Amino acid sequence: MPRSVSTPARRRRSASHRRQLLCGLLAWALLTPPELPAAGQPSAPATLFRENFDNLNSWRTWEFTRIKRVSRYEVQEEAGNFVLRLEAERSAAGLILTRNFPVRKNLRLRWRVEVYPRVIDPRRRTGDDFAIRIYVIFEQDAARAGWLERWALRDAPFRSEGILPERSLAYVSTRISGLPEFYPNPYTNRVVVLPILTDDDAIGAWQEISVDPVADYRRAFGKEPPAYFRFALMSDADDSRSRALAWLDFIEVRRE
Repeated sequence: MPRSVSTPARRRRSASHRRQLLCGLLAWALLTPPELPAAGQPSAPATLFRENFDNLNSWRTWEFTRIKRVSRYEVQEEAGNFVLRLEAERSAAGLILTRNFPVRKNLRLRWRVEVYPRVIDPRRRTGDDFAIRIYVIFEQDAARAGWLERWALRDAPFRSEGILPERSLAYVSTRISGLPEFYPNPYTNRVVVLPILTDDDAIGAWQEISVDPVADYRRAFGKEPPAYFRFALMSDADDSRSRALAWLDFIEVRRE
């Protein structure tokens, strides 16, 4: 079958047809308004990350050489939903997420505490135990950190896990009232503790928590945070020589 041959007149008609089609599409784009949320209705937040704890493949264990007893973490199914069970029996250990995130504004999670460790003052080393802690670890860029900075951070929390932590926030569940809005961890001032109070009648019930780690970092440390962070979590009852039991349903990073 012979190939078709394009003549100059046919080429001019084809070019004119393409111009008409392009003009039509441009007019449609300009005259069609974009879909916007209804008046008074903000757009839905974008979920950047959500951990539902159907497995622990994205987490690695974080242990302490001086503490021989290790806290236990177990994925369980509850009413068709996966949750993480955290139990400490005179023990301490944690889990660290293997990935990090650009700093965002909103963090949401859901936890439930059934047994709190026997603690009188968590601001002292003898009482630095919590049924559940959610750490937000703000990381230094190792490629940009000088040797002096790396040396200064040699004993910083999480450093042994291959992370260069600039500073960290620890959101904790407590039943002790009268604590400050935030205070330094009794072992290191590079970690600031932010207690979230649970009333006695809410013990054993699910609580949904929403926090702003960037704003909390600014208030706690008086400066802008590094560009990246990651999560760690822990249940411990080693200092109080007692027991703790909690569950975690999800952790979610959101952008407003």
